Amino acid sequence: MAAKPKGLARLLRKLDSISTRLGMRLKRRYLLALGQTAIAADASVSWSANINLRWSSSGGTVLKIGGRTKIRENTYLSTRGGSITIGKRCTVNPFCVMLAEGPITIGDDVIIGHSSSVIAFDHRFDDPETPIAQQGDIAKPTTIEDNVWIGAGARILGGVTIGRGAIVAAGSVVTKPVPAGAIVGGVPAKVLRNRLPQPPASPED
Repeated sequence: MAAKPKGLARLLRKLDSISTRLGMRLKRRYLLALGQTAIAADASVSWSANINLRWSSSGGTVLKIGGRTKIRENTYLSTRGGSITIGKRCTVNPFCVMLAEGPITIGDDVIIGHSSSVIAFDHRFDDPETPIAQQGDIAKPTTIEDNVWIGAGARILGGVTIGRGAIVAAGSVVTKPVPAGAIVGGVPAKVLRNRLPQPPASPED
């Protein structure tokens, strides 16, 4: 387990208490210096993006953004004990939210429409006698593979994998794995058709 450099815990707590964008930028710089963020030189992160990073005691990378990826205005990315990895040539459009108690892994050439959410956890609610807010959360890894288009306002819930080349219709709520090349839509999202070539049907006897 990686040890925090002397005084860093106190410094990060101070930066957490600063509500200005300056405080958030300073915190990102310190985590970058510690090797916990990896943002490609040709990636574009909007000045108004709100990126809330939590120190990883394991020493692993908590945020990775690939080359030529664009993080647009007023997005909110939070590593709440997990990590966010975004591949190359992706676009995360304005007002998107990513909450990573587990890992969020996004491949290359992914488009995420504005106001969408990608979640990597769920609330526990097993005990009906205890308030849900007091039962804690459970991390659920969420994966979006290469060349996926997620329409505006979609919700990708914890534990889901969206296959390569899939399309998620605007406003959909994805609660189950999406096959490669599938076009899904609705609440909850269901497969409408598949955009990839399908094998010919077997002739009937």
